[in-house]
Amino acid sequence: MDIRKVISDRKIEFIDIRYTPLDGRSRSISFPAEKIDYFIKRGIGVDGSSLGLKNREKSDMVVKVDLVRYYIDTFSETPTMILFGELFSSKTGEEFDGDPRRMLKKTVSLIKEKGIADEIEILPELEFYIFDECYFESTSLYSTVDIRIRDGFSGYNGYHADYPFDTQKDFRISLMRVFKEAGIEVKYGHHEVGRFGQQEIEIARSDPLRAAENIFLSKYFVKRLASSYNMVATFMPKPIYDEPGSGMHFHILLKWNNKSIFYDAKDRENISLTLRLFSEGILRHSKAISAFTNSTTNSYKRLNSGFEAPQKLSYIVGSRESAIRIPDYFEEEDIDLEYRLPDATCNPYFAISAILLAGLDGLKQMKDKKEYKEKKDGKLPHNLLESINALERDKEFLIRDGIFPKWLIDMWVDKKKREFWEVENKPSSIEFTRYFCL
Repeated sequence: MDIRKVISDRKIEFIDIRYTPLDGRSRSISFPAEKIDYFIKRGIGVDGSSLGLKNREKSDMVVKVDLVRYYIDTFSETPTMILFGELFSSKTGEEFDGDPRRMLKKTVSLIKEKGIADEIEILPELEFYIFDECYFESTSLYSTVDIRIRDGFSGYNGYHADYPFDTQKDFRISLMRVFKEAGIEVKYGHHEVGRFGQQEIEIARSDPLRAAENIFLSKYFVKRLASSYNMVATFMPKPIYDEPGSGMHFHILLKWNNKSIFYDAKDRENISLTLRLFSEGILRHSKAISAFTNSTTNSYKRLNSGFEAPQKLSYIVGSRESAIRIPDYFEEEDIDLEYRLPDATCNPYFAISAILLAGLDGLKQMKDKKEYKEKKDGKLPHNLLESINALERDKEFLIRDGIFPKWLIDMWVDKKKREFWEVENKPSSIEFTRYFCL
């Protein structure tokens, strides 16, 4: 890609570099487009201590631009191009081994190098809520949440609702147009099951790196467009009690010579042993990878609440109660698996890497020529602490090939344990309702 020609042809005035530390919150640095050659060569200095990656004594790091592709920020008042960057050492220029984006690149390369697939495609389903207003505050002496929403109707099924019940259809149409103009291909959008403004946008299949980029940018555009409508958007997995939660299902497709390696015409369900073993690997490690795919305390309020959230660790054709669903409406070359546990509070680089590495570990069973035995249904992790404890015990498949550094997992475990206990130890409003007058 000739980035300078694109800048000239599209009359780009500013470049916005997006990069991601551990927590999955996108960071950005902007500079005039005429400085592109300077920053491609030198990178941009950043403070690693402010990102939680370095101590203050040795905190300097560098973000370098990856020119694999570009996006357009359709909300910027001046023509602005979005590029993604990766973290490097400022002293040696070496790659930073804890950069989430690079870790996903290494995961994809590993699968291809092992000759398992020559193409990997990921399709994310983004679910979220749109509210007219949402006020919240939490201090030692005060805690409140106040949600206001016009979009709502009786009954428990807003799935594919139309006007007059769906008051946010114009918003979704505008959103999909924004995605298209930015360079994000959309499959479709619709009102989801939740009565009070729950939406879903499916992003078209793409390679894992682009899928992760699309997730970051989609969340950005959803929130920017909602703000322009004087509304607010949230990707919280469970913002409303006794209403459906919002997940981010991943459809995963592995191909060889442009054909799905998950298809087998001789199998009664048309699914291959490769798919079964890949699924078993994900399920075997699902509690550990949930520390990345469901990385907040709120994630488990969705998983434990019923509705269409997965209820058991199994893979079943057509079942929306299983952690892995094998859709039964695809043609043979497109058969994929849908992993239904994740939600959009995750760092998608980490989440996709962990899922693929778990599936890869399942395929070792084929290589080791062990007899295949389908496992019975397992239980979902009950809370974030259970997932973190599972990750502490079950991390070898992540670090074996040098994808996840051990120090990063240790840091993640420590960070998430502190996060869990901070939330766990805070009295909630329902506790006051139930127990204040006892």
